[in-house]
Amino acid sequence: MEVTFTVSKWDEKPIDDTRKDFPINIAHVEYDIDGELQGKAFVEYLLYYLDSN
Repeated sequence: MEVTFTVSKWDEKPIDDTRKDFPINIAHVEYDIDGELQGKAFVEYLLYYLDSN
């Protein structure tokens, strides 16, 4: 089975900006799926950056 995933939307926003040295963001991401399997996928990531400088 061959399937490709393409990011069609990446919407990242800070959820905790009180600590500038350790920002925490949430990203709503949408994927387009094409090939033998077709459709859309949605996921939310909780992201933190250890070294944002």
